[in-house]
Amino acid sequence: MWKQIIPDWADEIKERGFRQDRTLYDHEKWVHHRSSYRHLRDFLTSLSSRVILSLIPPVIAFTLVAVVIASYNTAVALEWLPEVFPMLRSSALPYQLTAPALALLLVFRTEASYSRFEEGRKAWTKVIAGTNDFARQIISGVENSGDAELKKALLQYVVAFPVALKALDLIRDRNLQMLTDSCLEGQLSQDDGTELVRLASRCLQSEPRERPNPKSLVAALTTLQKETEIPSHVLMGIPHTNSCSPLSPLGEACSRRDLTAVHEILENIGYKDDGMTNELSFQMWTDQMQETLDSKKNGDSAFKQKDFRTAIECYSQFIDIGNMVSPTIFARRSLSYLMDEMPQEALNDAMQAQVVSPIWHIASYLQAAALSALGMETEAQSALKEGTVLEAKMNTAAGHK
Repeated sequence: MWKQIIPDWADEIKERGFRQDRTLYDHEKWVHHRSSYRHLRDFLTSLSSRVILSLIPPVIAFTLVAVVIASYNTAVALEWLPEVFPMLRSSALPYQLTAPALALLLVFRTEASYSRFEEGRKAWTKVIAGTNDFARQIISGVENSGDAELKKALLQYVVAFPVALKALDLIRDRNLQMLTDSCLEGQLSQDDGTELVRLASRCLQSEPRERPNPKSLVAALTTLQKETEIPSHVLMGIPHTNSCSPLSPLGEACSRRDLTAVHEILENIGYKDDGMTNELSFQMWTDQMQETLDSKKNGDSAFKQKDFRTAIECYSQFIDIGNMVSPTIFARRSLSYLMDEMPQEALNDAMQAQVVSPIWHIASYLQAAALSALGMETEAQSALKEGTVLEAKMNTAAGHK
């Protein structure tokens, strides 16, 4: 009812003002702000003030109530209404009692607001100062010309950090256009763009339990795909041919979900695809590295004996220590999860193996097996095709050597 009586144009103007970029004051803007004509300027632009606009709806509501009561009392005083209608009166005592408390509350609230603003300003100053100091250390510390690319990458990450902090406000449905890639401009509605940014921010959460699982992520993205007649390989930029290459033994085993055959193939391949061999023994001068290699050896032994739960524990210990990164470890733990009927964890490890080694075909094949176990057959077939393409490229590169 109130929305029909009170227009919402005031809220629209107020929210539009919140979305405007706030620029820092330079000397010229301070001169303009301290001008002798500022009072006249502020008076003439008072109707565009967000504070006044936010007060318009409640002022209108209370004014209407006051008009109704005043009209009623006037009608009773002029005897326009029957005598049974009483005169509406209220004591001033409640207002006199609550006025000091309200005054103190306003003072405390204003003081708290300024304190929060000051704390935020100091925190942001520390962020900028720390960023500048870190950037200076990188520039002065990385002097080798061969590390120019590393220096450039580090500086880009340093610059991106304060921008990412400021992007937290943008993610909360504000200034969405600043977060959307230019190639997506005009292709997404406001609601779809907001949902896409929310999905991206959830995927970037530091805690794994706060990230969406691949199944829910695919389901959410499916609703955003309006051009359903366009094949997915075109949208993803994946080369596509009508003729499908024959699957390798590993690809065939993953397509059938013959986990025993996959286990034999992985056991025969070993660690030759990521270099995790006994040459690492030169790093065993520390106790922590010895513990890492012991976890790997115990996991390999359990994996060979098909004690997959023990293999999961040992490989997890190896990964948690974090001294070395091996896509084969993730692949073996992924297969162990599949053997233990934990397809979601298996898919996560297979995807992590692909992150470590993006051109490794075994990671795509294991993703296909995990997706098939999750009932996502279409995605499983896509992963199989991707694994076939990667394996063909690897074989071609090996033939040229």
